[in-house]
Amino acid sequence: MGKHTFAIFHFSATAGLFISFVLLVLISLSGPTWHDFSLLTVGLKDGSAFEAIPFSRGRNSYATYGTFGYCIQHIELGEGYQERSCSDPTVGYPITEVQTAIDGTKFFENNKDIDSLTKVMVLHPVAAATSFLACVFSIRSGYLLSIGSMTLTLVSWLMITVAMAMEWYIFTIVQEHVNSREVGGGSKARFGAALWCLTAAFLLLTFGTVVMSATVWKKKSSWWRGRARGRQQTGQYPGSSDSSPSKPELNFKQRFQGPGTSVGVIAYALGWTVC
Repeated sequence: MGKHTFAIFHFSATAGLFISFVLLVLISLSGPTWHDFSLLTVGLKDGSAFEAIPFSRGRNSYATYGTFGYCIQHIELGEGYQERSCSDPTVGYPITEVQTAIDGTKFFENNKDIDSLTKVMVLHPVAAATSFLACVFSIRSGYLLSIGSMTLTLVSWLMITVAMAMEWYIFTIVQEHVNSREVGGGSKARFGAALWCLTAAFLLLTFGTVVMSATVWKKKSSWWRGRARGRQQTGQYPGSSDSSPSKPELNFKQRFQGPGTSVGVIAYALGWTVC
């Protein structure tokens, strides 16, 4: 791979890390904070009741489930029409109990365990933070910074892989129950934009992990070649603490080889003869 081609891949991976950071921040705001941006949206049947509170008829009431909670949109509280009612932000929430209270959807006992799995969504803001740091480290050059960027990208990828797998599992079960004619309450559920954004962030982090790993491998080779070249230029070799290269000791025959040595040998022989 050419130098310029590799630079394009590295720049693309860095941009992908930043985009995944933005997506994960937006996903973290889904639900109580950003009411219409959700992981799952449930269009409620007119006349459904949320506990003792009736929903307004003919106003297209719906529920949105996000990272830290949920909202019930277009409801009537007895005192008149209210645009929405949202839960307080919290880590994990009983999604099956909420949906049952909204429209009477019945969940099987073995599927009610998914309520505890909603706590995995706390990984969204954590992965956003690590993705941002990985993006910052990848901008700067250097072998150690490349290692840091690769490590943070890999950590982000692992967290999003776990979160995405769990959330597709959770919301697929909820959607099947809500849309079921046997156990559903007449509502219609569909996957929200935030869940598709989470999938896009996963793909970007996968690409970033591969490219950042290749960057570390490439810079590792350049780093070792640079160190070896520096040792050759300064004369430092492995196992030697002296900054100057040591000259090998010459034997008797080597001392009298080379230009100018024959004259010295003759003069030395004549002087010995005279003596």
